[in-house]
Amino acid sequence: MRNERKFPVNKKEVEEELRLCDSLDLVLLLAIGPTLSSHLQVQKRALLISRILGVDSEAEPYKYGLYSETITEKLQDARNEYFIERQDNRYKLTPEGLYAYNILLNKLATKKSEDVPRFIKLLHKMDEKDLLALTYHLFPESFKESEIKGEVLRAIKQYRKREFLKAKREGEKVIIEVKA
Repeated sequence: MRNERKFPVNKKEVEEELRLCDSLDLVLLLAIGPTLSSHLQVQKRALLISRILGVDSEAEPYKYGLYSETITEKLQDARNEYFIERQDNRYKLTPEGLYAYNILLNKLATKKSEDVPRFIKLLHKMDEKDLLALTYHLFPESFKESEIKGEVLRAIKQYRKREFLKAKREGEKVIIEVKA
């Protein structure tokens, strides 16, 4: 755990710390987001966000779909304690991390479009089962080493029936349509 920081958040200090982060560190801030998140949720969100932003997460097929050892290492790295707090196998952003998360969402809305922050916020509303179904659906290579193929395939079928989100791949592009 980290030492408690004084309030309010030092905005200038947060911006300086953000400049020291690499692109995958920034993806992690977006993947953890405003609520306490499990390791699996962070992994799957980070995979999806990194693909959208063109950041290499170094993910490989594993027991529960694509997995990035690099993401796990960064989550456990003491250098990230300024922004990320660990509670058992769950993660949340510090007040500074939450401020940084909002800065990043605003920058994405300006540079990319409102769709990217909207999609990231949608990811935070999805439970683990939905995140697994989405990542397996978009990245079929997830099935290669998977120990939960059958379970995920059932979830994907249920997911398709709900139709609030449609996702497909066209070559290297991922096209996602969200019903508002």
